[in-house]
Amino acid sequence: MKRYLPHALAALSMAAIATPVAHAGTLFRAYLASYGVDTNACTVAAPCRLLPAALNAVADKGEIWILDSANYNAGQVDIAQNVSILAIPGVTASFVAAGSFPAITISTPSIKVSMRNVVIANNASNPGTYGVQLNANSELSMEECVFSNTVFDALNVNAGKANVRNSMFRNSGNFAVSAYNGSQVTISGSQMQGGYGGVDAENNAASSTTLVSVSDSIISGQSQFGVHALTGTSTSTSKIMLARSTVTGVGSAATHAGLYANSLTGAPTIVVANSAVSGNYINFQQLNNGVIRTMGNNYIGDPVLVGGDVGSLTSFAPR
Repeated sequence: MKRYLPHALAALSMAAIATPVAHAGTLFRAYLASYGVDTNACTVAAPCRLLPAALNAVADKGEIWILDSANYNAGQVDIAQNVSILAIPGVTASFVAAGSFPAITISTPSIKVSMRNVVIANNASNPGTYGVQLNANSELSMEECVFSNTVFDALNVNAGKANVRNSMFRNSGNFAVSAYNGSQVTISGSQMQGGYGGVDAENNAASSTTLVSVSDSIISGQSQFGVHALTGTSTSTSKIMLARSTVTGVGSAATHAGLYANSLTGAPTIVVANSAVSGNYINFQQLNNGVIRTMGNNYIGDPVLVGGDVGSLTSFAPR
């Protein structure tokens, strides 16, 4: 079953940060390259080598461009300013989680961070934890990114809002994307393959709603859960909306499901529209107060475990 570690690890990650990267720079656009030097000016003619140097050089609301293929962090990096980080087309630029910490954290409120065309990976010989972790009430956008082999969640959203577009998640040790305690996540045009779980919405915060929207995406081959909604208090809500998407090949035991909504209290809900849920060990489980609502235009196939589906789906018509 699900490992409840995110908040403890978030606190550990934040405690490990002595000082967030300053943002006193003046450049609108800073540059990184494998041949760069961190004492350079971070210009295109004299690029820096690692992300913290570029964050120090770039102005608030500026851009960091990565010029060639390499890894661009030497440890956990906490981003504390409005910034866009992008690798130019054709480049494989990575940030690696290592030493029991995430690759990237965002712990400053009210900022906007975007990343495009980057790879978030794990150091196999010195493993990290999460790929990217949003700990503050800020906004994160990730487009055309690849997350691979993280030990825990690839993208872990403890607060704020995250938007993921046209990205790939492979073999996450926990969920590909997890949202907690009133955070909001939007995922479109993406694939989540293998690992423990696909998408997770959880809430232990009273009088709040954790909201995850998934559209035009594929969730396949997870060992435990495809789409997972859970609540822990009587006034908390977790909701996942799945549209024009596929959930398949999930699970291998009676406690695993493509769609899973469960709580002893609160209101976890999964809403499914114009999607296919088929070929999972169990296609759906509604336990206790969990609700799965399905529009009439879905295809819900037979589970691998004959008669294994749990609960009755709630049908609704479009309006």
